[in-house]
Amino acid sequence: MEVGQYLEKYQTAAYKIFKNAFEKNRLSHAYLLIGEQGIPLKEIALFLAKSLVCENPNPLACEHCINCYRVDEGNYADIKLFDGKEKTIKKSDISNLTETFSKTAIEEKGVVIYILNNIENMTVEATNSLLKFLEEPSKNIYAILTSENESKILPTIISRTQRIALKLVNKKLVISEAIELGVPSEDAELLSNFYNSPTLIKEKYQDKSYLELKKLLLDLLFELDKDFYGASYYLDREIIPVINDKEKCKTFLDMLFVAFNDINNLSVDKEPTLNSYKDVLVSLSTKLKHIDLSILEIMKARNKLDLFVSISLLLSDLLIKIVEWKYMKYFVLVKFNRASKGYYFGTDIEDLKENDPVIVDNAVGVEVAFVAKDPKPIEEYKSELELKPILRRASKDDMLLYNHNEKKAIASAKIAQEEIDKLNLNMSVIGASYTLDATKITITYVADERVDFRDLLRVLASKLKCRIELRQIGARDRAKNVGGLGICGLPICCSNFLNEFDGISINKAKNQMLSLNVSKLTGQCGKLICCLNYEDQIYSVEKEKFPRLGTELRFEDKDYKITSYNIISRKIRLDSDEDIVFLSLDEVKKLLNEKR
Repeated sequence: MEVGQYLEKYQTAAYKIFKNAFEKNRLSHAYLLIGEQGIPLKEIALFLAKSLVCENPNPLACEHCINCYRVDEGNYADIKLFDGKEKTIKKSDISNLTETFSKTAIEEKGVVIYILNNIENMTVEATNSLLKFLEEPSKNIYAILTSENESKILPTIISRTQRIALKLVNKKLVISEAIELGVPSEDAELLSNFYNSPTLIKEKYQDKSYLELKKLLLDLLFELDKDFYGASYYLDREIIPVINDKEKCKTFLDMLFVAFNDINNLSVDKEPTLNSYKDVLVSLSTKLKHIDLSILEIMKARNKLDLFVSISLLLSDLLIKIVEWKYMKYFVLVKFNRASKGYYFGTDIEDLKENDPVIVDNAVGVEVAFVAKDPKPIEEYKSELELKPILRRASKDDMLLYNHNEKKAIASAKIAQEEIDKLNLNMSVIGASYTLDATKITITYVADERVDFRDLLRVLASKLKCRIELRQIGARDRAKNVGGLGICGLPICCSNFLNEFDGISINKAKNQMLSLNVSKLTGQCGKLICCLNYEDQIYSVEKEKFPRLGTELRFEDKDYKITSYNIISRKIRLDSDEDIVFLSLDEVKKLLNEKR
């Protein structure tokens, strides 16, 4: 790509700045090129570097001399390029750069240049090292930095460079000029989302990797338009074997993002970028639901690529989520039994009511769950947790099987406890539950310490003839599962509405000025009662309004000391050597004010 021509035609302000600087020999020691995705920042940075070492500058690089070609090929010794798009720029990179440039230039031109592309993708340590390097510029050393996200750059770095903002060229203009250069319209439309230069699009559209990924994208869209199973099969058989590295996966996800962005635009009657594929995009816009959530999942998957993740699992999980969003209109809280914690699931069933039985597939297996709250629109779902779908309403046959499994689980729990006793294991079975197909049983138990139950598992496997999970629970979970009445006479909170157990200390009882009677402060679990949490905060706030215990005051010509108070009745107890008096908070405040 002739970058000089691109600058002169599309980036006239930047072109004039560069031209005047070279003509008048007023070059800055550091430049910061700012532009949105698609602007050829790296190519412009290399063009600036070429202009500094060009054999025939006029006044910028001719782009055809030996030195210019050497820069393009990456074998000019005094130019170092670190590309943040390819990998994170680390402190060691900047340290090596500092050490290298502490020596004299190798090439005849006598200048050394370092280019840092996408400096927003730089570690904090590297940023600090770069800052020191910029603060002490050496003669004949030039820095050219680029960024697509200025907000992520330290202000101190920006202040030590000459900032040059590059503007996006109108996308329609880029597409039309790329087509004039011989680029097929479908490629011009797709590549214009990544390259803001017609000549660069012309260079890229015949790239073998691009053509391969474009075909995979289009085939996936057509398969999605037909049915999910075809798309899933195509992903496993065709896409995953080809997309075997992170760079390819990033490009593919970027292309998928563009396609789904167009699908979203079409769903709200806006024109798409990819007009060549309008038919399949229009069809998908009517079939896929909550496209905005699918776009969000694509972005999340793109970000996860920077972590150590399996590409095949990442793509498979993304496709499943996209298809799940297709059917989900609502989310609903369900519970697996009366005392269990609630979990959110997605559904397209709009008339679910509280206590309706439904079939769900969770980490344990396919189970019956019960609706705890009425469904809400999926747009109101704000959690980061994955939303799995409700498979269907529970039928009469499902409920017959569920009730049968409940009775079977009671018998299995009894068998388990008998075998535990035979093996003299220090554990007590609390309950058991089967999956709907009875291929797995989960047995919950309590124990004071860890138990080696390998022998027990072997015995139970031969007797119960299914997969077995032994799950140890704490004393509070036991009380939650068993249930009962509290000292207030009502069902204990944990089995009624509490989903999480917060930490409780004896200080909360002291804060509420309760008698430290162990029998009254402990629940069925043997731990401090959960309701100590409920009023603790209000006691802390209200106590600020009362005078400190031990405060002395005079009342009816006698000296008294505050020994206690009741926050609810707002009465304060005053003790003297002779008697005890109870006054209201207002009366005591009045006495204290008179004392002052």
